[in-house]
Amino acid sequence: MTITKKAQWSVMSILILAALLFAWHVISGQTTSRYNENPDVSSKIIGSLDSSGTRFPPKSMEELIDRSEFIVIGTVTTDAINIKRPIRSGTPLDQKFEDKFNKTPTYTTAAVQVQVEEVLYGEIDQQEITYSQLGNAKSHSKQTKVKKRDQVVLFLKKSQEDGRYTSIAFEEGVFTILPENKLLSQSPYKFAAKYDEISLDILKEDVASIVNKIK
Repeated sequence: MTITKKAQWSVMSILILAALLFAWHVISGQTTSRYNENPDVSSKIIGSLDSSGTRFPPKSMEELIDRSEFIVIGTVTTDAINIKRPIRSGTPLDQKFEDKFNKTPTYTTAAVQVQVEEVLYGEIDQQEITYSQLGNAKSHSKQTKVKKRDQVVLFLKKSQEDGRYTSIAFEEGVFTILPENKLLSQSPYKFAAKYDEISLDILKEDVASIVNKIK
């Protein structure tokens, strides 16, 4: 059976159209992705890598939220100040150390005030909270520090001892809000870095959805 040139052109036209439609679908899917699929984390300062033995980062946004007591949006209103805090093991070793050296062992934290603008999870009745980060206020050592006037999204837990707040897994619990409401996570991990340069609204939608599922 002979295939006419007209039929051949018809088949070729269909194949070319199908290829173009497939290419458009692939390109369209890439440009309209909900997340940043290729975040650049090479320039991020991860201060807590100095404390790798105490660093246990979550592996997913679900785990980050599950470990959080509060999730807030706020603005840092003060410069960080150093505060010495006692190291407590909750064992008789604490008293033995004090008896031997006549002092309590301490570690340094950098404390700032954060004005709470929106609570995404948990109940906070304070307009301003003390947010505490590990290490000296003048350095990113031990934990990457926020600075005055930063607008941030914080995934937090609260100390029952003194009421201060700390972020979950150091950098993983901190997102900076950039101009045009875009985000920049402090984390080098994809589950958080995928929100880099993505709208704050996307993160808020995901938080609400995950909270409804696991909390």
